[in-house]
Amino acid sequence: MGSTESDASFDERAAKYARDLGQVKASLILCGRPPIAAHPDLISVNYDHSAGVAAGVDELVRLGHRRIAYIGEGRGMTTADLRLGGYETALRHHGIAIVPELVRVAANTEAAGAQAAEELLQSGG
Repeated sequence: MGSTESDASFDERAAKYARDLGQVKASLILCGRPPIAAHPDLISVNYDHSAGVAAGVDELVRLGHRRIAYIGEGRGMTTADLRLGGYETALRHHGIAIVPELVRVAANTEAAGAQAAEELLQSGG
């Protein structure tokens, strides 16, 4: 469930879990992460992280905002890759430059997000 590292080792672990569960007539269902291309037989229920973040950016632009920050996990995790990609794609779509100082990496916790937001505000970003 949720974000995992974007690498082949997770893919192989998930495939092994699925095989082990299959021996007892149970299924592995991956939730909140994209399907594993190398193992199309694994069931994955996902949501559109990219479009969700892009819709948020679209709404902020509609309201007149042009300096839009992003706070989230750094690249290398499945959901973080998708969310940050959605942010960047939406900014480009609106002709807004990606400003590295407005992108803050934080662990996926309320406390880390609050700290990153405070640091962003303190920096004048």
